[in-house]
Amino acid sequence: MRHHISAILALISFPAAINAAEPEVNDTITVIENAANITVKTTQNSETAIVVKDSDGQTTYSYLFSSDQTGKTDDNWNLSLPFLRDKKKNAAVYDLSVCINPYVGGSVVSDNPSGLHGSVDVGLSDLFRARYIPTGRGFSISIGLGMGYRQYTLGGGNRFESIDRRLNISPRDENMENVRNRLGIMTFNIPVMLTQRIGKHFAISAGGRVNFNTYAKASFSCDIDGLHFKETYKGLHQRLMTVDAVGKIGFPDAVGIYVSYSPMKPFENGYGPQFKTLSFGLTIGF
Repeated sequence: MRHHISAILALISFPAAINAAEPEVNDTITVIENAANITVKTTQNSETAIVVKDSDGQTTYSYLFSSDQTGKTDDNWNLSLPFLRDKKKNAAVYDLSVCINPYVGGSVVSDNPSGLHGSVDVGLSDLFRARYIPTGRGFSISIGLGMGYRQYTLGGGNRFESIDRRLNISPRDENMENVRNRLGIMTFNIPVMLTQRIGKHFAISAGGRVNFNTYAKASFSCDIDGLHFKETYKGLHQRLMTVDAVGKIGFPDAVGIYVSYSPMKPFENGYGPQFKTLSFGLTIGF
């Protein structure tokens, strides 16, 4: 009787242990008489054999079970419920990018010196960018290194001239024709931006950038009595550091609109025209 009960328990409990990791199947109960020895053997191919022998050593029952265990159990349930967060989808993400987000636009000036106008505003927002996305999507924080160039023109019957490295705006002579005045400022900058995606493709971004105004040059050219004259002024006293406020809106993976405002005047006091700049245009990505 003892052998009879042992054989039944072994054959019932073994499929239950295997099926803990497999899809549920119906239980199978087999009654074996005079079971003296039960052998359970598992191979590397996930095959399990059960052999039952009687007291004379004769095999009275054998059973072969094959289990495909190529998959691994994932401890994460991945339940999609409103009150539960998907840890994988909401894991923080860091990324690095190089040479992205070029922009091109124009500018206007306020506190306008006589005849000074904005012209071209071009650059590359990020020669290098490091971005942190706390939840893996949606909101992100970025810091980078960019470069830009702004050009201004002068009209209204005036001209640029430099005296002791001071850039002045002076009335031009009446006999000057085809007068051209240009002022260009080259910057490297550090932008810090906060970006929020709205839906899958749309986003808004706001932040600021610190400009290092590394180079400034002005030029004046004209024709007098059929002769062409040109003067170039370098080594100007531009402010070495200024700050801009920046905003962007659009499709960050395609194209957007940017606006930037420069409340700091580009020249040191007494060394050039004092004005503020508002720039706007298109950006390829942001």
